[in-house]
Amino acid sequence: MTSADHDFCSQRTHVCPRGQVHIAAGSGKDLAYVCVGGRAAIKATGEANRGLNVLTMNEDSGRVTAIRHFDTYSEPETDFVDFIDSVNLGRLVVIVTLDDGAYQFKSEGRRAAHAIGSSQVDSFNFRGTWVVIGQKGLSVATKYEAVSPSENYKWGADTTVNECVPLNGNFAAHQTVTKEQFCATYEGYSDLCSHDLPALVPAPPGEPQAAVSFPIALVAGNRPQYLLRSLASVLALPGVNPDMITVFMDGVNPEPMALCNVFGVRAVAHMKTKSTSTMAKTFQNADMIAAHYFMTLRRVFELFPRSKYALIVEEDLEVSPDFLSYFSHTMPLMEMDPTVLCVSAWNDNGYKHVSQDPSMLYRTDFFPGLGWMLSRALWNEIMPKWPPCCYGWSWDLWLREDSQRKGRQCIMPDVSRTFHFGRRGLNVDNDHFYNAYFANHNFNTDPNAVLQPITELLPSNYDAEIARLLQKATPLSHEPGATPCKDNYVPSGVSGNVYTIWYKQKDSKDDKNLAAICSCFKMWDLGVRGTYKGVLRFFSKGNHILAVGSQSEFARLHMPSAIQPLALRPD
Repeated sequence: MTSADHDFCSQRTHVCPRGQVHIAAGSGKDLAYVCVGGRAAIKATGEANRGLNVLTMNEDSGRVTAIRHFDTYSEPETDFVDFIDSVNLGRLVVIVTLDDGAYQFKSEGRRAAHAIGSSQVDSFNFRGTWVVIGQKGLSVATKYEAVSPSENYKWGADTTVNECVPLNGNFAAHQTVTKEQFCATYEGYSDLCSHDLPALVPAPPGEPQAAVSFPIALVAGNRPQYLLRSLASVLALPGVNPDMITVFMDGVNPEPMALCNVFGVRAVAHMKTKSTSTMAKTFQNADMIAAHYFMTLRRVFELFPRSKYALIVEEDLEVSPDFLSYFSHTMPLMEMDPTVLCVSAWNDNGYKHVSQDPSMLYRTDFFPGLGWMLSRALWNEIMPKWPPCCYGWSWDLWLREDSQRKGRQCIMPDVSRTFHFGRRGLNVDNDHFYNAYFANHNFNTDPNAVLQPITELLPSNYDAEIARLLQKATPLSHEPGATPCKDNYVPSGVSGNVYTIWYKQKDSKDDKNLAAICSCFKMWDLGVRGTYKGVLRFFSKGNHILAVGSQSEFARLHMPSAIQPLALRPD
């Protein structure tokens, strides 16, 4: 380096407290630099230095231990990944970009960046600029990072990080945002700020730590109060492993990022998608959410390459105290049964007045979502087909299509293991809607709830159980004028019985009369949800009810000949 280079750095340097070293780092279209303690370590210009310029430092002394260059515009990311993987644990790592470094900087390169504490690398795109000062093995997000994404293929703005960086092994501790610092900066967290952080609950003696076997992806936007409630409920789970939790954010949002740091949880920020659709705002939001889910699902399996399954939780969900044991119990079924698409913690019809048995599990032809597990195999199957931007696709509606489901079912509980508390979002935008469809949901609070054996959910066994229930069931009234909307339709004063309601269908997919039944019982009636081969199971007044379509295979075998199926809505 020349004296001019050192003069360049001295102008960007200030004195730091003892035990710290000043690092000035910058990225741009025409210049990338790293200054350490006022001395030039990297000053890169020209095509020969295009891409990623990387510097490593001893975490105690601040001595530069390596300088490398990787042209990730014209060459694959492999050499960069190999280098980061070879860096000693604890080393400080500085990355600056010159010209374009994102063109061939793919998923493995970004995984390597996460390994030094980057939370914003997923926002680094073609012709964007990115600076990060991290540490190999850092489990929380580094504070020292900046990214300027390209928009419409224009060059991103120059980015800089100019900081006093702790040495003597104190780098990681300095990244943590204390609760006091967070509370002094942000409002709206009186419960958090006036109480101790929730302590992690160890797994009961003799039981494995359930979360170790599958990662938890918490899907977040910019609703930090929602994130707090959801994250606190996840961290309170017995035996939870925080290292298996990642919060995936839609855009770089400082407040929720700081909140994750308070709890010591990994946070990954994706570049926020901008819909180019000219359709209504609702459809544009659906585009952005679909893109965020795509990046979340892709990244969680990249961050945990040995995991065969991943658990997805949205930021507006509170999880039950047996959430992990519920999925630990049901996950083996996905291994045993190729007809299982997913396991969900949510029952769309699980309202307090029609849901009562925490042990009971159902098969359903519907994808419930709202706290669900998928396999890596399913992700590999649907990833190439994921709906592209920008046509107003809702990712969950897409996943429910026959072309994705392919005759497979999801597993769901009678009593939900998640509670949807979000009153504002894409599909919930007013208190009336929330109170009508979400507020009265049943939610398991028993941490020791015992679930039925999963072998009972295998297709042949489950079908046999439905057949057994239909054979012992008593049909409710199907006389002309009979309607489930009357309060006395299900007898009062008795419980533990099994009843059937046979509803009229033109074909096996006709559910308009079932929708009327759902409306009568004040269940979800904005499109029928939760059925299995035309059968909907629920409880009423302590009795098990099976509503069965007249064109279902179960009706052909078990509907009494004298029954006239209910026709509540005209053909």
